[in-house]
Amino acid sequence: MEMHTNKSDTNARSTRKKVAYVAVLALVIILISVIVASLVHRKILGDSSVEDPPWHRARLPKSLVPQHYRLELKPDLEASVFTGAVEITLYCLEPTRYIVLHANLLNITADSVFLKTFRGGSLTLEDWFLYPKNEFLVLKSKTSLETGQRYVIGIKFQGQLLEDMRGFYRSYYTANSTRRYLAVSQFAPMDARKAFPCFDEPAMKATFDVTLVHQSEHSSLSNMQIRQSEVRSGGWVADHYYTTVRMSTYLLAFVISDFSFKEGVTGVHGNVTLRVWAQRNAVTGGEVDYALSVARRVLVYYENTFKIPYPLPKLDIVAVPQMGVPAMENWGLVVSHENRLLYAPQLSPVWKKEAVASMIAHELAHMWFGNLVTPVWWDGVWLKEGLATWAAVRGVDAAEPTWMVKERYFVQSLHQILLVDSSNLSHPLQLTVTGQDDVGRVYDQLSYKKGASLMRMLNTVLDGTFTKGIVKYLQKYKYANAAQDDLWECLTEAAQEDGRTDVQVKDVMDTWTLQMGFPVVTVIRNYSNGSVTVSQRHFLYDPEANVQESLRNNVWQVPLAFMSRDSGNVSRDNGAMSSRDVLWLKKREEDFRSSIDASSWLLANTNQTGYYRVNYDVTNWRLMAEDLNSDNFQNIPSQSRAGLIDDAFNLVRSGDLAPAVALNLSRYLKREREYLPWLAAERVFGYLHMMLADTNSSSDLKVCGSLLAPVYHELGWEHSGEHTTQLNRLTVLSMACQYGYPECLQVARGRKEALDNGGSVEPSMKAIILQYGSNRTGSGLVAAILNRTRILVDSGLFTKEDLLNKLMTLVDSKEEKKLVFDFLRNNWDYMIEGSTVPSGLINKLTEEFTTHKDLRQFEDFLTSHPNMASRSDVTAALERIRQHVLWRERNEDAVRDWLARERYGRGTRTP
Repeated sequence: MEMHTNKSDTNARSTRKKVAYVAVLALVIILISVIVASLVHRKILGDSSVEDPPWHRARLPKSLVPQHYRLELKPDLEASVFTGAVEITLYCLEPTRYIVLHANLLNITADSVFLKTFRGGSLTLEDWFLYPKNEFLVLKSKTSLETGQRYVIGIKFQGQLLEDMRGFYRSYYTANSTRRYLAVSQFAPMDARKAFPCFDEPAMKATFDVTLVHQSEHSSLSNMQIRQSEVRSGGWVADHYYTTVRMSTYLLAFVISDFSFKEGVTGVHGNVTLRVWAQRNAVTGGEVDYALSVARRVLVYYENTFKIPYPLPKLDIVAVPQMGVPAMENWGLVVSHENRLLYAPQLSPVWKKEAVASMIAHELAHMWFGNLVTPVWWDGVWLKEGLATWAAVRGVDAAEPTWMVKERYFVQSLHQILLVDSSNLSHPLQLTVTGQDDVGRVYDQLSYKKGASLMRMLNTVLDGTFTKGIVKYLQKYKYANAAQDDLWECLTEAAQEDGRTDVQVKDVMDTWTLQMGFPVVTVIRNYSNGSVTVSQRHFLYDPEANVQESLRNNVWQVPLAFMSRDSGNVSRDNGAMSSRDVLWLKKREEDFRSSIDASSWLLANTNQTGYYRVNYDVTNWRLMAEDLNSDNFQNIPSQSRAGLIDDAFNLVRSGDLAPAVALNLSRYLKREREYLPWLAAERVFGYLHMMLADTNSSSDLKVCGSLLAPVYHELGWEHSGEHTTQLNRLTVLSMACQYGYPECLQVARGRKEALDNGGSVEPSMKAIILQYGSNRTGSGLVAAILNRTRILVDSGLFTKEDLLNKLMTLVDSKEEKKLVFDFLRNNWDYMIEGSTVPSGLINKLTEEFTTHKDLRQFEDFLTSHPNMASRSDVTAALERIRQHVLWRERNEDAVRDWLARERYGRGTRTP
């Protein structure tokens, strides 16, 4: 027993020791965990001891600026990851201990960060941490960095090649049943920081030495040409690139792929190597040939026009399968979605060729506007996009002079953007942008199309002085940054040199860029004494909408360009001016005098060069309609005829003009043969069709078909004629079939039957034949998908988001859109769980909501799902529905009566 008792005591002591040891070990582990957690917390949130720390602000501090980057990236396409290292040379402008730069979604380890003097002396980093809210990486030096000195920071990092088409991402295509990957960069506006730590603001320009490491079966591309290729172990190759020019981080670019290319040379002196890259079958099939040809001609035009040579030795243009934007103007390495770049003459419709030329011209224009001279900050996006869009029209016109692009593109673009800018939800071109969340707001149609339209207006006012001022602007700010006031100053200097002391460009243009919308100019003539009263007010589809008045009181400085049927003039009281000279309306209302005969019409905004709408007194509208409905209709230029159609029907939308005035004007279209007026008519008649689609007056729109008959027979179905004739044919055929012109429908059905029996059709005609040559089956397919949604999602064949995107591409008719919207409304919680609503889906599904019932249904939907009500696309959809309902309240009865009279010769509606 005693023996047993003694053994029990020993075991008890041993057990107590073990328990004590485990307790101590547990305590140590807890303490270590707390310390590590504290360190990790500090690595994420930063130094809490600093009052008003610079990393709490949305913008980078100005104490340090980057001068040069040495960057190496090694993407693994199969594993979808990349590793990298960067060394950044900094110049110190103000003493600081904190180095603040951008980094987002990058893994950085503690031993991978260093700081040294430019001459190599090591400096101690006391701490570093990430601040995710502003996507900052902060390095804290033990000693203060000194003004006027240069320093070098080094960082190693890892990241993922995601497939979200932002930052450094992975794309793919399939060839011979094999998926092939490529790595592509898309850094604009704020995603360079996803590829490497950097000072990711447009004013933080620097030079770059880039090394791209890739497998030997791939090739790499960057902004410059390859200086040296180095073979490394494991089948890797390192391509070392020449140093770039000084530029912003968002313009740095990389592509790693197995693509092939076609090559040429461009530039005034033939010194720029030009290559267009794509999948091998697209290159051998000749689908890059047109892009190569048009790029060569456009770049030469820009060098001649802007008096500054393209500064790089090469230009690569790459067609990638997946891209989040249509194209990107990376300096020396333009990247485009392949659908926007490839053109097969035997397979592509005629409009595709123009789309390729326009894209190329726009991105190449950015080599000067955006790349050479860059906005100071993202509130100036409209400056680079508006100028690039303006220049691109001239670039395409130089490359394809028979297309008459200058004569028609701006009017097309103007009509589109005036629609957008007529909403009370519009905004000024120059917006306040503080951080990442605001940047998306400025990349909209206004920056591109309104910006270009305003440049066209100013170009018209200044004439040749405008291009002279643009050249001044580019020369003064090349390799630097500029704001809109810098452009206005250069244009004013050029105007004064040319004797144009009457124009202070800033005073004029601030009224157009710093306040939202545009004016409707109303011209009221006194036919007895020849006086003309011209007034302006903010044009809105809903004039009663609650819109805050701008600091400039919603008054614009409006350039007026008058013309008339006779040789009369419009002038101020202090002297006559030619009817084609510019008069300025700078107040809400001004009086002018006129020598125009009382029996002659007066037209303002000749060729629609001004960014505004024009209304007239009823007599002047009648005089114009009478001339248009006569053999003299071409007295009014085709651009102005298009403008009159667009203005008249949109003034009906705003309640400023009786529907009969616009409809009476449109009667002249039976005489019209040119493209621009028919393009304007297609848009406004399409709106009428949408408004009346659910009424028994929709068939009365066959009146539109009778207006089309003469031009329909003249153009026919055969693919022939100049480029604009071919485009006009597509517009006229589509309208004729849409409005039930019997012969058009008969031909469409015959050609569809021939196609079904193995025949061929001209690619441009195919869409019309498929749409109008047979009964629609789309609704059945949409309904089938909706009925099987849960099966398709639960089986893993589709994600919910993929399914919604697929439906967005399929829906076309009002019935299909209503079907999908009702499905979403009834299955909302299921469809958005773990998913997001694709941008544009709600907008598309509700674009034909026009009734009070539609409006109530949509408002009930938003009440049930209040989180959706704050989305900008949803707000815009709601506003548009309200506009449609308002139009029907104001105009439906009058339009239906007019159509009935035209069709049946009586004032009652069709039964």
